Amino acid sequence: MTTCDSPLVSVIIPAHNAEAYIALALESILEQTYLNLEVIVLDDGSSDDTWHIVSQYQDDRLVSIRADTNRGVVATLNKGLMLAHGKYIARMDADDIAKPHRIARQVAFMESNPGYVVCASSVIYFNSERGQCKVTFPQHHEEIMACLALFQRWMCHPSALLRRSCLVEHDITYQQKYEHAEDYQLWVAMAQYGSLHNLAEPLLRYRVHNQQITVKHRPGQLQSSRWLLQQQWEPFLYNAGRAYHRDRYIDYLLLSQYSEGVSFTVQEATSITRELLQYCLAVPELDNATCRAILILKLLKTSYLCNYSLISKVRLLAIIIKMTPSALIKLAIELRQIAAIGRLKMDYFS
Repeated sequence: MTTCDSPLVSVIIPAHNAEAYIALALESILEQTYLNLEVIVLDDGSSDDTWHIVSQYQDDRLVSIRADTNRGVVATLNKGLMLAHGKYIARMDADDIAKPHRIARQVAFMESNPGYVVCASSVIYFNSERGQCKVTFPQHHEEIMACLALFQRWMCHPSALLRRSCLVEHDITYQQKYEHAEDYQLWVAMAQYGSLHNLAEPLLRYRVHNQQITVKHRPGQLQSSRWLLQQQWEPFLYNAGRAYHRDRYIDYLLLSQYSEGVSFTVQEATSITRELLQYCLAVPELDNATCRAILILKLLKTSYLCNYSLISKVRLLAIIIKMTPSALIKLAIELRQIAAIGRLKMDYFS
């Protein structure tokens, strides 16, 4: 069991109308094997019994704040950052459940690796009606940066532990402009000053339900993601040698998550894939193998999302095999994971 001589960790839990889940989430943090915690619960103007439930807990480590009106997740998270005193800040959502040794594992990594500014982990997605599945994330910094650039699963925000000094010294906060994609913006900002890492061990149970940001605020999340991608890809998008209008490249990167009203021919998809890959391979901080695998995966998804004919699918598969035969096994594993996540979410996106 970790002693209180260890670095203080501030756990920030925003909550809005979370009466059904907040007790399990809070207890999973208060019962951590790591003891030196302050737990900051921010009730963002709930109209249900969230505040009443939180008020029942008697623990000297617990700090609870209640807003009279709903200010939104960005303002609430920034309030938590302002109140935090810890060397590290742990994110946690009011509907998730932390494994008992979550904080201990993450602090041990960060203490041993001072050049890292974020440590997150794999998670267990679960749905009370459809079961659960393990969801892995890229472990190493260059792999994570490739995923951020290509809009592929990078880090699970509520599983993250942040080095507070990085936020304070560089005045990094969550940005209102990118609400509903505020975590994406945070990783890009923090990566300028240190490395990111995901532990392979799943340290969080991530609840899938129909009140999540990805379900309730998809249009806003799409717009925020689009702005962030445009910033990351600005040198490429404004290069005169591009084959298509810059919006087509952003549409393509977003296609697997936001496919409504967007379509690509086989020629467009393969041409864009090759251009993006060529650019990525010239950027040293992006892992080449990860970039290649992600872009091939996007080609496969394009075949499904754009309703290609059987002949077009065969043509596309031949192109994929020619481009990178060594990635097919990795792609098969990733596709199985995507399918498992899809089964848990299918009711909410229909």
